[in-house]
Amino acid sequence: MDAPSPAADARQLRSSDAGHEVWSLELVDPAAGVVASMGIQLGGGAAGWWTVIARTERPLVAVIDPEVSAPLWPDLEVRASGLWAELRVQTRLTHLTADLEAFGIEVDTPAELLGDARGHRVPVGSDVEWHATGVIVGLDDGYEVGAVVEGELLIGSERVAIAGTGWWTHRWGTAAWPRLDRLLAVESTSAGEIVRPRFPASPPPG
Repeated sequence: MDAPSPAADARQLRSSDAGHEVWSLELVDPAAGVVASMGIQLGGGAAGWWTVIARTERPLVAVIDPEVSAPLWPDLEVRASGLWAELRVQTRLTHLTADLEAFGIEVDTPAELLGDARGHRVPVGSDVEWHATGVIVGLDDGYEVGAVVEGELLIGSERVAIAGTGWWTHRWGTAAWPRLDRLLAVESTSAGEIVRPRFPASPPPG
């Protein structure tokens, strides 16, 4: 597919339009031992937000709310009980930021995220920026932008400095929540399933 125009790096569907629109931001920092995915899905007059953080030899951290009020056009800001988050396109196809103040949960296994999603409640925050590297991949229903990533994650009382790489993906039409197997590996052990972070050297296209 052809590379997108800058006009594509903005909301494409209004709340009344059919279909879904998804923004997904990923970061990879092997030195800090952390990978993360965060983003927003829009459609049907509502929105959903997710943040998933995996660290080496640490519990999986997640903020997942599949149904919050849709942000006003053309914003990408959501608010709900225990959740404030905003994606902001600072410069189209060049610079994007993600800010988060929320309560999430720490879990030991991915199965604990299903159903009632019970786990240890923990404050989660982000102040992270994606700066495009010039690698832009056109997809059938959107595009993906390679980036260097910098900023800070907050997990409980711990602040994690980020200086890594990553990408952001924007899809619309029949877009669904992203697969996280680019970043997460689920392994079976004698104690049950555990999640380990993957550290891809570059964003695989598509």
